[in-house]
Amino acid sequence: QVMQSRKTGKVKIFKKFTPDATYNCRLSLMMMIDASSSMENNDPDKIVPNACVNLFKAVKKARGESSIITFHNFSKIVAMFNSVEVENYDLQSGTKAATSLEIIKKMLKYTKYYPLVIIFTDGRWQSGYDELELVSSIVDTYVITYGKTAREEELLKTLPKANLFHLNSIDEFREVLSKIIDTTEEKIYKKIILRR
Repeated sequence: QVMQSRKTGKVKIFKKFTPDATYNCRLSLMMMIDASSSMENNDPDKIVPNACVNLFKAVKKARGESSIITFHNFSKIVAMFNSVEVENYDLQSGTKAATSLEIIKKMLKYTKYYPLVIIFTDGRWQSGYDELELVSSIVDTYVITYGKTAREEELLKTLPKANLFHLNSIDEFREVLSKIIDTTEEKIYKKIILRR
């Protein structure tokens, strides 16, 4: 398990694995961040983007790979599997997650390790629900909504309730991310045991 120190900002690993298990528990983490104005109003302190950058660094330190895509009226690949590569995909106005989810679907072909998708949003999308349903049927997908005005009704129609979390504070943020990572590690270990 990995956590960043509030005082020093350094990433600390609290739970280490044997080399064999470490290799098998590596993640190909794909994060989508809602960059809409409603999300900015819900997150004026930029907790979500900062947490994503820290998670990106933690996965890299654990020798996995991760990527970050932001979306609003265009999708932007901020970081692609540990190398910074900025690409813009223009869309119409409004919060449209569809293009970012299409990008993630394409990225799945290039993942080296166990794929995991985490989407940070307030749930106020104009499109993308069909794509979310498709992506979540292929790969473990979690949606974390943040803020007082978050809308989850449409997301609940396409995702299992266990894969949707609503947060109000940074403390809840750490707890939920730990829960997601622990659940993912359990799934990876079950696959390893079944292979033997």
